[in-house]
Amino acid sequence: MSAKKDLAAARAEAEAAQAGFVQAVGSLGSAAGSARAEATGTARRFAPIAIAAAGALMAVSVLRKLR
Repeated sequence: MSAKKDLAAARAEAEAAQAGFVQAVGSLGSAAGSARAEATGTARRFAPIAIAAAGALMAVSVLRKLR
């Protein structure tokens, strides 16, 4: 009888550990999704500035070659 109780306790402990692991993985995925969304928003916000800067650098390069 004691072996059955020990087995049941071990099984309950393993299930609790598994539930904790699943919750931790879910939280990690949620944090990664939030970070990705924030990075995407930042990239969209600064993309026109980066394109304009690249165009300005290209124009400066062309002007230097024409001198």
